[in-house]
Amino acid sequence: MATFQKTVIVGTTPVLALGDNPDRYAWRVTMKSTVLVAGNTGKVAVGRTFVPTITQGQPNSGDPMVQGSEIKEQKAFMEDNVFTGNLWVISDTAAQELSVEEVVK
Repeated sequence: MATFQKTVIVGTTPVLALGDNPDRYAWRVTMKSTVLVAGNTGKVAVGRTFVPTITQGQPNSGDPMVQGSEIKEQKAFMEDNVFTGNLWVISDTAAQELSVEEVVK
């Protein structure tokens, strides 16, 4: 297995954080704490397969994140399914810094 990490800067324009990967074993998106990145004061939405909107309660609003939070999936057993499609992110504020990690077979 191989692990790949990258930093993604996202604002009010959607960004593809991870592309479709059928060999994905695990993934994690972490919004860095304001202790590490003082400007990470906004909100981020993560969409699986679709470009999310940042407004909660709207169709396609995605999974919400704030500073210091993360969203992840990892196999506990070989037969478990982990999302392997495109992961999109968008923010309500410019220049929000995320850490994105992907583990592949």
